[in-house]
Amino acid sequence: MAKEKLSEDTMDTLVTGVAALVKAQNEKIRDVPITEIRPITPWNPTGERRTKKYKKFYMNGALLNPDLMSVEELDLFAQLRPGRYNSRRWEVVRRRDKSLDIRYRNKTFPQRMEMKGDAPALTDMLKKIITEQEAQAERRKRGEYDEDDD
Repeated sequence: MAKEKLSEDTMDTLVTGVAALVKAQNEKIRDVPITEIRPITPWNPTGERRTKKYKKFYMNGALLNPDLMSVEELDLFAQLRPGRYNSRRWEVVRRRDKSLDIRYRNKTFPQRMEMKGDAPALTDMLKKIITEQEAQAERRKRGEYDEDDD
């Protein structure tokens, strides 16, 4: 087999590439302080730092991880008050440690489908609860009482 000779242009390109690689390896990588890191995740697409401390939140007794929640969801959770909502299907309870627990029925398939119909996403559920909270507060101001307001 005859060896093929590389053209001069190919050799120049190869030498330039190897030189650039050696130069890149010799450059020191800059250390980034922790304060400059902007963690971009699906739950935090802008990479903004979360400096605000949030209390603990539970759903049916399961602790929710605030790192996996959007800022909007955390802000909506912070507005919740204990009570019963959506014709008593959702209940917000204050626990002993001052955290909040949202309870709803989801044991059977029909209950889960009913829940999906009422609020397809967590933000929808939280917005509906807050809207209902505000309506209950207005009724209390006017002196009206509704049996779902307890």
